[in-house]
Amino acid sequence: LTDADVDLLLSRVELVRTLEGRNYEVFQFLAFASHRRPRQTIDTLIRRIRAIDEHEGGRGEDRCRPLPYNGHVMELPGVQQSPDHRLLVTLIRDASSGASSGQLFWLPVLFHAADPNLAAGRDVLREWAASGEPEKISAAASLLRGFDHSVVFVEHELVAELLGAASR
Repeated sequence: LTDADVDLLLSRVELVRTLEGRNYEVFQFLAFASHRRPRQTIDTLIRRIRAIDEHEGGRGEDRCRPLPYNGHVMELPGVQQSPDHRLLVTLIRDASSGASSGQLFWLPVLFHAADPNLAAGRDVLREWAASGEPEKISAAASLLRGFDHSVVFVEHELVAELLGAASR
């Protein structure tokens, strides 16, 4: 596949109603695309999350799910290995600024898929913790929601920084 072919298929993934359920082929393609076109893959998934507000109120089969609910079946190894990994994680963090509650539900899932070990995310979140801006501090802390509860113990210094910033 050429880069243009990958971009075309990513644009088709953007139109899929839900990524919940039996979408094995879509997840395999996203993993592949994350190697070939990491920035475009993240941009596509962010656009899917931003579009959630347009589909608000759907129930059952009509419900829009921009990512798999728990995110564990979606892996983006190319994003993690990209020389632009920090930039890609920053794009997700920045998308949380001014995001709706529906978007804030899904952005942590994407943040975790893009950086499951917080290799770049740790520093990216610290930037906003140090900003002193309440909205940024809250958004940075909310991105940790995509991780399991052990993140509190594993990343106790980061969590302490976020709590300290929030209390100020």
